[in-house]
Amino acid sequence: MTYTELARIRTINKESAIRLARRERWRKMPGNDTGGTVRVFVPEDWLKPAREDTSQGNPTPIREGIPEDLRQLTVGWEQAIAISRIRAEAAEARAEKAETRADLADADRRTAEARADGLQERLANLEADLRAKDTELAEQQGVAKQADVARQEAQDAAEALRRAHEARRGKGRLRRAWDGWRGR
Repeated sequence: MTYTELARIRTINKESAIRLARRERWRKMPGNDTGGTVRVFVPEDWLKPAREDTSQGNPTPIREGIPEDLRQLTVGWEQAIAISRIRAEAAEARAEKAETRADLADADRRTAEARADGLQERLANLEADLRAKDTELAEQQGVAKQADVARQEAQDAAEALRRAHEARRGKGRLRRAWDGWRGR
């Protein structure tokens, strides 16, 4: 049975029912409903009221000396108190469900925050990787520019050699031999 049911049977409040279950070390079973209501295995001999409830049965000795019209008034008060007690228990049940929902929402919030932290860390890692790739690309572009400059220089040197070779070939045989002998 639930703590609320135990409290109603024993005519005690819910907190006392929880303390009683802990003190007696009764086995508990978590609920399978949406509210997660906990159920307690209560031995049969504990299913009797802790004290006699006088609000629903025979008049108490205090009422015996009271006139009949006042007795009816006290019965009305007792009924109002019983109704208030029922409403209070219903309010406690609603509060317990709201607290459970709040706990679940809090757990969901913590899970979402942890996930957001993980995603932010992943984003930071990706940004660092992107910066590293940008740096690597800039280095590769610098190397490519240097290679273009070296290629252009090689082409210019090859063109100069070709022109010099053409100029040398344009000279006669004797002149080439003479220039070769002179080291030109």
